[in-house]
Amino acid sequence: MPITKFTEVTQTLRKTQCAASAKGFSMLLSLALLLGTAFPAFSADLPEAEGEILIKITGNISKSNTEGKSSVEIDKAMLESLPVVTFSTVTPWTEGNVEWTGVRLNEFLEYIGAESHEFHVKALDGYEVDFRNVDLDKFPVILAYKQNGEYMSVRNLGPLWIMFPFADFPELDIQFNRSLSVWQVREIEVL
Repeated sequence: MPITKFTEVTQTLRKTQCAASAKGFSMLLSLALLLGTAFPAFSADLPEAEGEILIKITGNISKSNTEGKSSVEIDKAMLESLPVVTFSTVTPWTEGNVEWTGVRLNEFLEYIGAESHEFHVKALDGYEVDFRNVDLDKFPVILAYKQNGEYMSVRNLGPLWIMFPFADFPELDIQFNRSLSVWQVREIEVL
């Protein structure tokens, strides 16, 4: 094959390869845009909170819904859009068997793009603790927003309370886990 013919064939192959790459890139870009808008769970950003902010999350997270892109603020509607868990349990802080409704912590952490199941919790009353060494995939620990079917107010230790299913999993009812059952949760920093 003469050199000029070889050069023409090579150039034609390169043009075809570039066109195919451009088309492939275009298809990938279109798919990425579709996933980002049609399926917000795959997006790096969450919708902005429209109601009263119940909790702020900072730290090791991959999603945001604030102007500085460094935190997530959650309102009641956002919490209620997540799968709901309800269980009853007895606690040292309440009378009798109480029904708790909220969001599983592992699903909440996934929703906000947490890179870890370990976090620092701050409560309205100044209490702070590092939430560690709990298998959130095994145990349905929740971020509760209802107690006996009623939204919790600050007056009754709400609006958010980390609650363990002590009755269903008696092995969880230890002092360490009681110290992690934070009421009046206002902020989480993912570690």
